[in-house]
This record gives sequence, structure tokens and C-alpha cells, in this order.
Amino acid sequence: MTLKQLENHDWQETIEQMVSCLKVMTLAVAWEKGAWSSPVYYLYRKNAFYFFSSPDARHIRGSVQSGGRAGGSIFKDALSFNEIQGVQMEGLIERVQKNREGLTAAGAYLKRFAIPHGDMDALVFIKQRYRASFYRFVPRGLVYMDNRVAMGFKKELEM
Repeated sequence: MTLKQLENHDWQETIEQMVSCLKVMTLAVAWEKGAWSSPVYYLYRKNAFYFFSSPDARHIRGSVQSGGRAGGSIFKDALSFNEIQGVQMEGLIERVQKNREGLTAAGAYLKRFAIPHGDMDALVFIKQRYRASFYRFVPRGLVYMDNRVAMGFKKELEM
């Protein structure tokens, strides 16, 4: 890309296309017991990343102790460091409420990963089947990184 193309590029669209087709995000927290990271399958929807996890998982307990604060990263698998492309984010982990938005997101999550749940409420299904709760990671700041543009290329974006 030329300098002019970089300045005029729609980075939000590039990022949304990438995170919509990938499936795994690594969440990281720092808390009184140290630091921890954990991969989760996610659904990207309305500028948030939805996932389910045990309320006892370290990344959930750590985020609760830190006021919900967490880091997240999503990267495409690359055969060479010259092809690394992804996002690094800071934001908040929030438990999804049992309301219309939460039910719709949970249903979409189960559909994305082809998890049949019949007529059962998607949030109840996740709780019963996986002994888990449904959460979302809401990014506050994001760094897009793409070595295909230039080695170490980064674009910082506000969410």
C-alpha cells in the first residue's frame, strides 16, 4: 500500500471482516494471583465479542477482581512472520444479561458453532450443558497489526 492508500483506508471495515471470519480470541488478565491468558471461541456482534466460560475460570475471576478489565487478541494463522495480521485490544469483560439482546446473541453464538439446542432458551442451554455463563468482551481501544503492509505496521483505533 502506498502512503496515500494507508491514510484513506477503511481500517474498521478491514478489522470487522477479519474478526467476523475467525473464531478464537485470547483473553488476558492481570490480578492478585498473577497474570493469565485463555483462548475462547467467540461471536463478533455489534462491536463486542461474545463467548461462554465457567464463572470459576481464571480469566473470569481475574477480570472480576480488576473491575472487568482485560486484554484480547485475535490473529490469523500465518506461515511466516511477514504475514502476521491481527488485533490487540483492551476492554472490559461483562456478563451478558438475560434480556432480548443476551438471548439473541447466545442464540447466534450457538448457531455459528452449529450447537443444537432445540427450543431451549440459549442462555439456559449454555448454563446447563456447559456449566458456564455467557459473557462479552467489549473493546475500548484496539491496535491493528499487519506485517503484510510493512514489518511492524500498526494502526491504533478508538472504539
